[in-house]
Amino acid sequence: MKVAEKKKVNKAVGVVVDPTYFNEIPLADIMAAIEGFGYLVVDEEHNRWSGFLCGREDQAMFDILSKETGKLLETVGTYIFFAVLITFAIWVFYIFFTNIKTLKGEGDAHTTKEAHS
Repeated sequence: MKVAEKKKVNKAVGVVVDPTYFNEIPLADIMAAIEGFGYLVVDEEHNRWSGFLCGREDQAMFDILSKETGKLLETVGTYIFFAVLITFAIWVFYIFFTNIKTLKGEGDAHTTKEAHS
């Protein structure tokens, strides 16, 4: 994020938190102010932040990610998940069909790694 953009986002958040005392933290308003500039508040794993704040510090820090990058990471994660899932499914079918004779009681079991003791 460029410095000028960061200053704009900080100013928008500052307008929300201008009063110095709250009965509760206005997280929805803070998130809306940040998202108004096309950014998302994310956690350490770049997932959309959700949770609660506690502790004795006087400030909280959040990572900010552009919506485009967030969508890209989500899409890539989805493709990787399904690639792993499909690979596992193919392996399961391979083991099943190579052991079909064993299941019928006609032959020895075939595994991807033979264990002999």
